[in-house]
Order: sequence, then C-alpha cells, then structure tokens
Amino acid sequence: MHIPTLNLSDKMVNLDMHALILGGLHQDHECPVKTADEVIQEIDDMMQDTPSSEGDIIEYNEALEKGKEVLSSPLYEDKLRQLSLSQLNDIFMELETLIREFSETLIAELALRDELEYEKELKNTFISLLLAVQNKRRQHHVEKKKRPAPRAPHLAGSDSK
Repeated sequence: MHIPTLNLSDKMVNLDMHALILGGLHQDHECPVKTADEVIQEIDDMMQDTPSSEGDIIEYNEALEKGKEVLSSPLYEDKLRQLSLSQLNDIFMELETLIREFSETLIAELALRDELEYEKELKNTFISLLLAVQNKRRQHHVEKKKRPAPRAPHLAGSDSK
C-alpha cells in the first residue's frame, strides 16, 4: 500500500496563492488590480525620487582632471632621469593618490552596478509573481463563468408537465 507523501511547502504555496486570489476577488470593488506596467512605473518613480550623489560625480571629475594632468606630463625616460629624487617622489605620490581615487571610484561603480542588477532581478521576480497571480485570477474567473449557476430546487406541486 503506497501512501503519498505530503509536500507541505508546496501545499502552503498553493494555499497562499489561493488565498491571494480569493482575497483579491473581494477587494475588486475597493481597489482595482494594477497591471504589471503600472506597478513597474510606480517602482521606477520611487527609484527616481531617490537623490543621486552629485558629490561622487564631482570627485570623479576632479580625479579625472588630476589624472589627465599627471598623465599628460612628459614621463619619458630621459626626463625622468633628469628629475631629482624629491620630484620623483612627488610624481610617485600623485600617481598613488590617483590610483587610490580611481580604485575607490571603481569600487563605488561596481557596488552601484551590483545594486542595480539586484533591483532588476527583484523587479523581474515581482513581475513574474504578479503575472502568475493575474493568470490564476483569470483562470478562476473563467472557471467560475463556465460552471453552471445553481438552479433553484423545483417544488413537487409546481411541476406542470
């Protein structure tokens, strides 16, 4: 005798989706269901409302200008040989500072990229779940329309055959 195993997590998910659908049906008159495009637009609006860090852009531009200045100076071997030890140390310190600033900028940009990638994945997951809920609601409405309406019971004395 085979007893089927119950996968409780799957059952819970199915019941939760069922509860969402049923809960959504009762709320149709209060708040209409939003389309995925409307939800995405709301999320984009919220994302645009967050202030951008202009300080980072200014720092980046300053570092870029400093880098251009250092790198555009002639660093030919002959000229380097003519420089004193203190001048070479100054150039070395400028290059180290420039490398540090560019490294910090790179780390910040990579962190921003990772954050945006995570937000994109989160949006895609949300949209997938929203579409799944909308499809289940549509299926439920279609099934509800296909079922015949319950007929009123006929009374014994009212039969006129």
